Amino acid sequence: MIPRTESSLRKMSMASPVVALSLAALLAISGGPLALADWTEDAKFCATIQADHQRAISYCTKAIESGQLTEDDLAVTYNNRAFELTEAGRYDEALADIEMALRLDSDSAAAWNTRGRIFLNTERHQEAIAD
Repeated sequence: MIPRTESSLRKMSMASPVVALSLAALLAISGGPLALADWTEDAKFCATIQADHQRAISYCTKAIESGQLTEDDLAVTYNNRAFELTEAGRYDEALADIEMALRLDSDSAAAWNTRGRIFLNTERHQEAIAD
């Protein structure tokens, strides 16, 4: 099974576009939970935009509000937006999103990792360690 992580596509800011496209193709072919073919265009942009946090947040928000994502894809998209909000220093909003992602998919290692990053960035070290 291919893991669903926020680093699967968008979070490879140091990776070349070829690597990112290869991973996207592998995920789509595998029929794994992150098969982008099933996502809305906004969810795809949310998952693949690099370095422009506000733009990614906007696409994530559109995808979340569209009502067209499955529960699993919604959890991933909330996690992606939480990651971007964290990168933008908007920690309260990020925490609210990651809590929603975890309510939707409590087994998501990516969401637990993102929550740990939020706690670490807000100097809530014991909570970060617990995650």
